Amino acid sequence: MRAIGSKSKTRVSPADGKTLADVPIATADEIDLAIASAANAFEHGPWPRTDPSERAALMTTFAEALERRMPYFARLWATQIGAPVARASRLAPLAVARLRYVAGLALTYEFEKERNTTLGSARILPSQLVRQRS
Repeated sequence: MRAIGSKSKTRVSPADGKTLADVPIATADEIDLAIASAANAFEHGPWPRTDPSERAALMTTFAEALERRMPYFARLWATQIGAPVARASRLAPLAVARLRYVAGLALTYEFEKERNTTLGSARILPSQLVRQRS
């Protein structure tokens, strides 16, 4: 979702002082709309109904794509925050490690299970997955 407001902020490279981009600034209403759209996509989109093994495969594919581009991301991050390239090169791969970790969880974590009861069966969800609706 792109901001449609008229305000923008110029982003300058800390490495050489050159303008990198003029970034639009979202209004409060645009932020609220983006949050509502994301919540709707999560509730009604395909991801919640995607099999955990397929989720793991997608996250692994994404991690591999990031890993192939890691030198670029490390330089980009270094330029964005003014960090030394050597430090960014050591920290940037943590994103790939986190994706691989979550992909592994998708393959091994018991998100829900069926239990037999005297009246049939019940679907059990771990308490941390159950969220309050406002």
